[in-house]
Amino acid sequence: MRFHFFLITLLFASVGRAQISSLEPYHSPTTLPRVAPKIIAKINARLERDLVGLPKNNREFLAKEYKERADSLKSELAQGNFLMDTLWNAWFQGILDEIERSNPSIPKADITLLLSRYESANARSVGEGTLVFNVAMLPFLKNESQVAFILCHELAHYVNNHGNNALHQYINTLYSEETQKQLKNISKGKYNKTERALELMKSMAYKGRKHGRYKESEADSLGFVFLSRTHYRIEDAVTALQVLDSLDQSNWPDIPYSTLFNAAGFPFQKSWLEQPSLGGFSSQKPKESEEFNEDSLKTHPDCPKRIALTQQQLEHLGEHAEGQGFLQPENVFLKLQDWSQYVVLEGLYDRGEYGRALFRSLVLLTEYPDDPLLNALTIKSLYEICQYQRSHELRLVLDLPNPDYSKAYNQYLKFINQFRVSDLVRMTYHFSRDRWDKYKTEEAFVFAAILAAHLMGETEEFKSKKQAYLADYPQGKYIDE
Repeated sequence: MRFHFFLITLLFASVGRAQISSLEPYHSPTTLPRVAPKIIAKINARLERDLVGLPKNNREFLAKEYKERADSLKSELAQGNFLMDTLWNAWFQGILDEIERSNPSIPKADITLLLSRYESANARSVGEGTLVFNVAMLPFLKNESQVAFILCHELAHYVNNHGNNALHQYINTLYSEETQKQLKNISKGKYNKTERALELMKSMAYKGRKHGRYKESEADSLGFVFLSRTHYRIEDAVTALQVLDSLDQSNWPDIPYSTLFNAAGFPFQKSWLEQPSLGGFSSQKPKESEEFNEDSLKTHPDCPKRIALTQQQLEHLGEHAEGQGFLQPENVFLKLQDWSQYVVLEGLYDRGEYGRALFRSLVLLTEYPDDPLLNALTIKSLYEICQYQRSHELRLVLDLPNPDYSKAYNQYLKFINQFRVSDLVRMTYHFSRDRWDKYKTEEAFVFAAILAAHLMGETEEFKSKKQAYLADYPQGKYIDE
């Protein structure tokens, strides 16, 4: 029997400080280039090496976990969840190169850095040499040296073998004589089997998290040492942790639904905002028997303590050479920071998470209503939501309100979920039609308008716009679609 840990996490972080399209027009980064097979070959080679070195105790179960970890990474690569783009990867690799040059003890040949399109502001060390940096974190950071410390932290996890040690500890605990005896007793019982199993999982999760908290501080400490040997500004080890500590305090802006969805052919109705479902929503947490205690399972619950410890390291270092916030051109950082929210948004859409893609599009449109790509992504996401609603599979792509979600996200879910498919189709079509004259020379918007016409059943308009697209963009991005 195998149990999976279910952790309560924040699904969304605040929109960052970066301004959309304030620097250069956005270009979608490559995600599936020819280098992916090389990375997959490296993952396979490392897996073979790790399997040979596994201990005899619980070897079969450990091997299964190692294989699943490798398979998960390869699957993510195949699905295009990581950036494989010259501009993006070269900039991050420049930071990693500086860290590795300054720290020869780091096993450079083991390390692979992957940049993800996931929406959480986070980074992780997988455990076998792969580091994953979610570009969603960029809008919250102020300079290159903060990025460098985060990479140093994840490198420290790998160098200290934290990931593998935690995996071995989990398997050895799960398949220990004591745990198996408890599971057997639970299975023999007549009542409350599920609740008792959850309680057992909960106790194991708490122990694992306490262990993880200690290792976070340990990774901070070694990561600080790594950073101190580079030409980066060592003080940014502290400021980077302060950024992490502030993430949970962020809030989404209010979405101006009455402005965004007020169309000439389908005027906004005040009643859409006065529905009972848009009233107050209970903030009551699920019962503890159903969900684990949130505070005890946070990944980084001790940021103030970690900041204090890192500050002590800085003070103990004494006088030191003044580092730099940027070793590469600052304008590249600003450009990538500017583009990162597009990358996250397109990642959601490409993975079929249309409900969350629409939410992020609307949030960004509150600040940048004249952005043609954001308007196009709004239409495309609405189109997909309508298709799923028509096939009675809406729950696959659109959440229902939940007290664990933010207020703004719950309000969005209540707003979108209230519409019948016919009204949502009309809303999509007229949203597109009202913006046609303004964006009819933008390829992404033209394609979105074709989808809207198709959705509405406007056959002649659909054919006309499709033919015009094929004529204007014979090598267009959406030809295959």
